[in-house]
Amino acid sequence: MTQQKIDLFALNRKDYAARRKPRFLEVESGWYLCVEGRGGMDGGEYRQGLQALGLLGRALQARAAAGGQGFKLCRRETLWHMDPGYFDITQTPDEALNWALCMRLPDSVGENELEEVKAALAAKGDVPPALRLAVAMGMEERRCAQMLHVGPREALAESIKALYAFIEERGAYAVGRLHEVALNDPDRTAPDRRRILLRVPVI
Repeated sequence: MTQQKIDLFALNRKDYAARRKPRFLEVESGWYLCVEGRGGMDGGEYRQGLQALGLLGRALQARAAAGGQGFKLCRRETLWHMDPGYFDITQTPDEALNWALCMRLPDSVGENELEEVKAALAAKGDVPPALRLAVAMGMEERRCAQMLHVGPREALAESIKALYAFIEERGAYAVGRLHEVALNDPDRTAPDRRRILLRVPVI
């Protein structure tokens, strides 16, 4: 009998509702695998973070499947924040950017499982340094402003500005990190067809 895999994206589809016009919504809390680092997306540290996230995600998926609790790997998510003294993320230089690469996990994948998988991968050698620092953590954003960006990353700044303008115009305040969700694989999608969900927690 084929094992049915948990599809966390489908189960939480309303959190990833993709509309081009900004809107407010309530986002459910989730459990995530996270790898943190500094710099822009084109930097070596970010690429190592992606490698670490992929290695750990696949290893955790294989472990869960062997235990009869298989799940589908979720889309890549990135949280961004700036060093103190910077206020506009679209104008912040790469060296002042901080990120957390995240992948949603089932609640059944705990910290003990992650530590065992990290140790097993590290024992094989030649793993990115970010792998050893990966953590499993809860994320609770609650009320958020959200919109869909379609197109190349070079045009992403305009969408980010539009999202923050929407927040200000509605009398709300951004209180959390800028959250990106890659709804399709940027490495396999033409730039003009890339779909990136933008989210910011608000009060």
